[in-house]
Amino acid sequence: MLDTRIVDQDVDATELRDRVFHHLLDLSRVAHIGIVNADVERGAMISN
Repeated sequence: MLDTRIVDQDVDATELRDRVFHHLLDLSRVAHIGIVNADVERGAMISN
């Protein structure tokens, strides 16, 4: 049976925290890709 009671809780703080965490995670991934890309380009320059 579906529980249709009203939930009276502050979920905005949790959603904000999760959103900030995921954005930071995305930024770290982009930074990692940039570092790997720079290493590949530097390796290509050295081998030429």
